[in-house]
Amino acid sequence: MNLIKKKSLAPALSMAVLALSFLLAVFLTTPRSQAQKTKEVGPPPPVPRYKPKPTPTPAPIEYDVVRITSNLVMVPVSVTDAQGNPVLGLKQTDFRIEEDGKSQEIAQVGDPEHVGQSGGFTLGRAMGWFLFLSSMFWPRLGILAWWIFSNLLGRAYDSAIVPIVGFFVLPWTTVTYAMMWGFSSDRVSGVEWVVVAFAFLLDILTYAGGRALRR
Repeated sequence: MNLIKKKSLAPALSMAVLALSFLLAVFLTTPRSQAQKTKEVGPPPPVPRYKPKPTPTPAPIEYDVVRITSNLVMVPVSVTDAQGNPVLGLKQTDFRIEEDGKSQEIAQVGDPEHVGQSGGFTLGRAMGWFLFLSSMFWPRLGILAWWIFSNLLGRAYDSAIVPIVGFFVLPWTTVTYAMMWGFSSDRVSGVEWVVVAFAFLLDILTYAGGRALRR
């Protein structure tokens, strides 16, 4: 009986020894694997740095280029009445020109020799403006000078209203009448009226010339 018990305990002891050996092997190998794993862990990743993005440069604005071609064409036109006499004083609004069914703009109506030249400042036009401004300025200056430094206007005219109105309307006539009145006899007579009439004509020509220059 003792032999049977010993033989039955031998396998159990062997299994116990193997189990202890396995546990010991696991216990010994576990710290090494953890140490190896700890060594394998690298340094922490660097903290990312914020890099500011450059401000984008706005694209240049492109403008559309529009090219227009315009041609000035002179169209001779003669307008007469029923008796064949030329009709004068017509304006752009009195005419209408069409090309291929489209209405065309009329830039100017007038003498063909002067069309396109009215806007230019020629020597003759400059002389005309000089004479016009001189005729408007000098007689009025004479009236003011006599009004301030002399009593001639007060003696030549019974009322101050007449030289005041003449200063704005007929300066040449006003100043010439006063000159003729005080020239010899404190009155205007004889040939002196011819000089006054010439001064009146000069006032009319001044206004007519100014109107012609402004066209």
